[in-house]
Amino acid sequence: MLTNYHIWQIKKAIRFMIPVIIAIFVIGNIIAFFIKDPIKVPDNALYKKNGLLLFKDASAYISLLEKYPYNPGVKLTIYTIREGESYWDVIQRYGISIDTFIGANPQLDSLLAKAGTKIVIPHKDGLLIACKHFYEAWLAKLYTSGKGSISGRYIHHPLELLAMDDIRFAFIENARPVAVNSKIEKLYALRQKFQSPINGKFTSMYGDRVDPLEHGMAFHNGLDICAPQGTPIKPVQSGFVNFTGWLDGYGFTIIIQHDEGYESWYGHCQKIFAQTGEFVTTDTMIGTVGSTGRSTGPHLHFMLLQHGKMLNPIMFIW
Repeated sequence: MLTNYHIWQIKKAIRFMIPVIIAIFVIGNIIAFFIKDPIKVPDNALYKKNGLLLFKDASAYISLLEKYPYNPGVKLTIYTIREGESYWDVIQRYGISIDTFIGANPQLDSLLAKAGTKIVIPHKDGLLIACKHFYEAWLAKLYTSGKGSISGRYIHHPLELLAMDDIRFAFIENARPVAVNSKIEKLYALRQKFQSPINGKFTSMYGDRVDPLEHGMAFHNGLDICAPQGTPIKPVQSGFVNFTGWLDGYGFTIIIQHDEGYESWYGHCQKIFAQTGEFVTTDTMIGTVGSTGRSTGPHLHFMLLQHGKMLNPIMFIW
């Protein structure tokens, strides 16, 4: 049972502890202010889109993350692209989605990799975001439908209230980008018009490469997608079948004409089910993956043209 003496002692202790706590709080913040280097970002390195912060200065972004002192919510690797390497080579190696990669690299304005480019690789799927205030991280979570948990040290603890940091990072698991730069936005618009013909690994990209069957370099006019023999192939877009049959080098091949002058080619097929003149949709099984023609193993050689001009397929079915 508490006596008046006990109550007096408690009040006395409280009166003593309050100024001690305040002193620790004030002194701790002052010490932190002087001993911690603030995180500074040039004003022209950032801009806002859809309420989220995006970096447009690649060097400022990479430099910041290389020496970022806090937990961003996910393990990050700063990776340098090697000669002949694509972004897909890297993300497949780390087992993340292309959307996670794009969200973690807002400074990129192209999906065509260049040797020497530094990129950020999160070690799990989600959205890496920059925020000036803790509530911006929660707004980002709402923008992404709030499905994944948010992590990272984006909230200042009580001894960092005087911190002069310009920015912090947070990570929202299993979220996709809700804001990208204008050039990547155009690629997203193209991506919505086309589907991938098969699920598989991109093994050889469009452009110059070492010829797998002969010595020296050769131009590769399509995208090779590796998948088990017999994997169903579906059109990237609805259209009319222009050609089915054998073409030298491509083996059993299907050619489909689409709207806006697009034409898609599907080479090295094992079997062809589509018929010339037939209208096919994105749900139609037009053939199966094989290794016919000039091929080193089961895969689909996919080509895309518009008005007879060859295009890089990766810009459309990534």
